[in-house]
Amino acid sequence: MPKEYGVTKEGFVLKRLDTILVEVNDYQKEGLGFDPSVNPQSFLSVLNTSYGDRVAELWELAMSIYFASYPSSADGVSLDNAMQFGGISRLQRARTIYTLKCTGQDGTDIPYGSMVRSTTQPVKQFRCSRLQRISRESFREIRLKVVLDGSTQVFTVAINNGTYSYQQKEGEDEAAVLDGLKAAITDPAYIATVEERTVDDETVKELVVAAVNRQSSGAMVLSENIVVTECSSNIVFESLEYGKVIVPNGTISEIVTIIPGWTSATNDISPVAGRLTETDVEARQSYIRRIAVRSKSMVESVTAAIYDNVQGVTAVTGYENDDDEPDAAGRKPHSIEIVVDGGDEGDIAQQIFANKTNGIGTNGTIVTDIADEFGNFHTIRFNRPEYLYVWLKVTLTRNPKEAVAPNYAARTKESIIKDGESLTVGELVLTQTFLAGIYQNVTGVGMVEIKAFATTNPSQAPTAYDLDNIEVGPRQKAVFDVSRIEVNLLGN
Repeated sequence: MPKEYGVTKEGFVLKRLDTILVEVNDYQKEGLGFDPSVNPQSFLSVLNTSYGDRVAELWELAMSIYFASYPSSADGVSLDNAMQFGGISRLQRARTIYTLKCTGQDGTDIPYGSMVRSTTQPVKQFRCSRLQRISRESFREIRLKVVLDGSTQVFTVAINNGTYSYQQKEGEDEAAVLDGLKAAITDPAYIATVEERTVDDETVKELVVAAVNRQSSGAMVLSENIVVTECSSNIVFESLEYGKVIVPNGTISEIVTIIPGWTSATNDISPVAGRLTETDVEARQSYIRRIAVRSKSMVESVTAAIYDNVQGVTAVTGYENDDDEPDAAGRKPHSIEIVVDGGDEGDIAQQIFANKTNGIGTNGTIVTDIADEFGNFHTIRFNRPEYLYVWLKVTLTRNPKEAVAPNYAARTKESIIKDGESLTVGELVLTQTFLAGIYQNVTGVGMVEIKAFATTNPSQAPTAYDLDNIEVGPRQKAVFDVSRIEVNLLGN
């Protein structure tokens, strides 16, 4: 006979107190010849109830132990313990990381803990995450001046692995030499210009060499007749508070810790968003994504590793072309394409390299060189998603039998934003999936109708709300905002 209680094929079935008392009373009735439950105040009835209650507590304890063994049903520390069976731990709180363009004299050290702050309200403070240096050895933008001695000289600038020289001609002045150097620097990763600026009430001409990619840093070596007048390097700072601290570009500009030689700082690179410690619900959701790191599928392993090891990643999707010819999306033969929203580019490339199979190529517009343990460089490519901005028009109809929540519009938008943030790259927007959250969070609603509009242009207003669902491309991600959600209420 199959088990009715305990661990069964249907899961754990609890034996309740009333069932326990019925069984005990039936046993005693069979042995003693009378039913002890007839008189609830009798000695046996009170005794059975007292001990039956303790037995019921043991059943409840057994059920709690059973459910605490599975991430889908465990809570708190029990959830942490259950996740460890899969080699996964709850994501802990982390600070938001900003890479700031810091400008000053060549060789200026920015010590750990040096402070900057934003010009926003409220003010956000950030500290230098480690000892770093504004230097020509890791420059993003640099200003150079040539020193003439009356003879014809050779001026040489070496950037990374390339060397660029200019031979001064008879009678050429400083401006002509700077123009010659500008023409000589042909590295496509850098732009060279000649600019004038005022320094100590004097107009000077300088050669400005700037990286095309704001996130890249290069090393420069100069001949003795060229001097550095100013240098800018990317310096990593972190927010003082934990969680997602986002401020507009150009607002982190006030230097709190005064350091000689450090003249300015600004944020013009997207930050790596921080996070708060995962709640139980968030931990269960991320566990499902991250457990695939041990999958036999390479793409699943790569995406799970990125989720698990790169801070600030909000969505990852992977694709594979295992054919001998390029596929319809332009992916190379025997290659993968990873589309990642958020996270540091170098960290993402490291995880792709570490988890993809040798010999498998990568696709994408973001290109990073990764060194292996033998010092050999490998080019890793991946993509960032194109944002598809979603506009929604929500019409609520009153339920005449129940009062509508006074903040129905705010609660509706909050519910949609929460569901929308869980969508990953390439995932379709099915407006019907938002209904359950609205009905649950907004009282007094009898019917909900949602119409949509979508565009890749963030400044484009809706032309018509004529979509029930939104098609999302494999390299796109739907993004939501309360300002793009309109809520209307019908009925008296």
